[in-house]
Amino acid sequence: MAADPDLAVTIPSSAATPVLVGHTAALEAFTQAYDSGRMPHAWLFTGRAGIGKATLAWHGAHYVLSDGRNGPREVDLETPAARLVAAESHPDLIVLRRPMDEKTGLPRDTLPVEEARKLTPFLSKTATRGGWRVALIEEAESLNRTGQNALLKVIEEPPPKTLILLTAPSVGTLLTTIRSRCRVMPLGPLPPEDVRQALERLGAWPTDAREGQRLVELARGSPGFALRLRASGIVPLYEDIVAWLAAGSRGDGGTLHALADRVSRKADSRAFGLITALIVDMLRCAARAAVLGGGPGGAGTSAADAHALPAFAARLAASVPAGHLVDLAERIARLFAEADTVHLDRKTVLLNVLGLLKREAGA
Repeated sequence: MAADPDLAVTIPSSAATPVLVGHTAALEAFTQAYDSGRMPHAWLFTGRAGIGKATLAWHGAHYVLSDGRNGPREVDLETPAARLVAAESHPDLIVLRRPMDEKTGLPRDTLPVEEARKLTPFLSKTATRGGWRVALIEEAESLNRTGQNALLKVIEEPPPKTLILLTAPSVGTLLTTIRSRCRVMPLGPLPPEDVRQALERLGAWPTDAREGQRLVELARGSPGFALRLRASGIVPLYEDIVAWLAAGSRGDGGTLHALADRVSRKADSRAFGLITALIVDMLRCAARAAVLGGGPGGAGTSAADAHALPAFAARLAASVPAGHLVDLAERIARLFAEADTVHLDRKTVLLNVLGLLKREAGA
């Protein structure tokens, strides 16, 4: 898949995404609860990054703050209320998310406890039109224990007509006391046709059909991840890394260092995050294949896994014990995460991981 240096893909904010693709069951559960008058005061949407958690939460906010007149599947962003919500300036809406780091231009690792403490004074006010007040907390897991305890106080005793919408990768990332007071709504991967539809709606579907198909395979049900891959143009570099791994003993060290240099030269650390996410996804896919059937096409291996499993990963699945492969995938995921959080040298980390993978495969 050839990289396009002139890619101009705009990644819209979840607040201003007009159409929600997929997640029909979750959307119906939310709207039925609101329409019936038996609305839980707190919802927790969980699932992998880019799968649509925040978009679903924002569509819920649009629906409730328009008194059920706008949305939920498709929001008319030209209405006065929707414009205010999309601009995050609606008087009955408060949004909490990780603040930006002025030095790096990226979100900080944590959501400060001071942000969580803004909820109580905001929710104690009367809604401007006597309706609902909505608090939307993106990546609630980024609150530390003190911040989560501050959130818990609000969730335990919410004022009337309060709606708290949380997103997190899994229920296990939040305090038990928080998730026990929420309506938990896990979101699964979207089917390939929905991922494609989401990209088409955003004008991000490639003109090359093979490129589009590869994006869908690598996205593994996450439109947001597919969109980030498309915008970054990083997939060809990942394919070169996979090809080097597949070459086994024929893959020379000079090529490895050249690949690592290409990753480390990327000024945007998001590129390193995307490459490492793809590598971890490949390993988890191999681990699932090993657990379910010893390789691609084995009993229980999903069609998505079979298509997304490159030759090197298939070799791992067939030759490495399943339990060890599961541990290896998670160990490498933690190492890549630490590379960002404690600012390890990216090239060194990548070289170590790729060398380890070759040794594991017996290459």
